[in-house]
Amino acid sequence: MSKQKPDSRRDFIRQVGVGVVAAAGAAAPAGAVVRKPATFAQGRVIGANDRINVGFVGCGGRMNTHIRRVMERNKERGDVQAVAVNDIWDKRKERARTTTGVDERSVHHDYRELCARSDIDVVVIASPDHWHHPQAMEALRNGKDVYLEKPMTYTVDEAKDIADAVKASGRVLQVGSQYTSMDHFHKARKAVADGLLGKVMWVSGGFGRNRNQRGEWNYAIDPEATPKTLDWKAFLGSAPKRPFEPERYFRWRKYWDYSGGIATDRSS
Repeated sequence: MSKQKPDSRRDFIRQVGVGVVAAAGAAAPAGAVVRKPATFAQGRVIGANDRINVGFVGCGGRMNTHIRRVMERNKERGDVQAVAVNDIWDKRKERARTTTGVDERSVHHDYRELCARSDIDVVVIASPDHWHHPQAMEALRNGKDVYLEKPMTYTVDEAKDIADAVKASGRVLQVGSQYTSMDHFHKARKAVADGLLGKVMWVSGGFGRNRNQRGEWNYAIDPEATPKTLDWKAFLGSAPKRPFEPERYFRWRKYWDYSGGIATDRSS
């Protein structure tokens, strides 16, 4: 989540993230991507003196950064606050509850319960790719603005579906492109356009995902994640059904069932 401080509350909603591997959101029926009629609840009208109330779906590594930024903003300005968290693994639920300070009743196993809360204005989603569409659509249906982690969706059709829903609902949805949204890229482009470098003949760049033995595709597998503490069925969602396999939960980016791979991971 970016350290830049938006000037207004509406700016904060639009920025509420720029910048996390996360656990899946929460329980939902097998099959996941279910088209529902395009009916949308009206979100709360936010006044100049209102706090923006945020709910967090999928509280893994990436979401920890988002939560910290919201908590910092709360301390600095007091115009935003964490209201509820959601996850499907007990350990991450407890960590998110402790970090945000929400009460136990605001720790949700089912992301749909969080999205349905009338006291939430913005839903931040940081779950595996195959969960982005159902969770974002649920938030929009409930009249929430959305910060949706990159990539926007698992498939192109899902992205179009969300775009239509945003237009129909009139809500704000931002996709987190993080590093590629940072200001130095725009400054570099301007430097080239202004001729500060002379005639540019060649440009080369790169970005790696396996910088060391672990990299960002081989995260550590926590032995505390067991069938008793982690809702495996909720993690799979619409993906093919498989026996419990922690490797797939912690290293989901390596599998086509849950991720578009390096192309979608780095494209946005």
